[in-house]
Amino acid sequence: PAHAIILLTTRDADLLLPTIRSRCQSVPLFPVSLEEVKQALVARWGVEAEQARLLARLSAGCVGWAIGAAQDQQVMTSRQAALDTLQRALDANRAERLLIANELGKAKEAEVIRLWASWWRDVLLVQSGADEAISNVDQRAALQRAAAHFDSTQVRAFLHELQRLRRLASETNVTPQLLWDVQLLKLPLAA
Repeated sequence: PAHAIILLTTRDADLLLPTIRSRCQSVPLFPVSLEEVKQALVARWGVEAEQARLLARLSAGCVGWAIGAAQDQQVMTSRQAALDTLQRALDANRAERLLIANELGKAKEAEVIRLWASWWRDVLLVQSGADEAISNVDQRAALQRAAAHFDSTQVRAFLHELQRLRRLASETNVTPQLLWDVQLLKLPLAA
């Protein structure tokens, strides 16, 4: 009907057919400032200020994610488990890493990849002296240890591997177990 408006959302407009794109008006959406996310969590959803600060940083400006995480403790529990697994893998030898890969083969790989990439991105920020821009503010001590231990070349290489893993996981039918085996063997080794 004439009064109806249809909203299409996409991360990449090039994935839409040209005939569809030509009939659409593009409305780019931008992330909300972290301060606004924090204030909204405190004012409208009663989240404690420190927790709201962490959720705002982790949300990267996506208010819906921050609200969901504030209302569902499982989001933060799963996040902590994924980051704990990363720390175990960093401290593990190659054989132990394959055992960890077996665990990860049963996890929600897209979310684990996203969390790990965020953590490694923060390591790069710490290395470049931009500590104030990190997302995982509750992981500051671990990030600083990793930033001192690994050189930026290793960190960048592993971030590229995580991007490759994300692509392979979404575009191929390779088993998650095999993907994680390879990924954890490429994880920088602790000295």
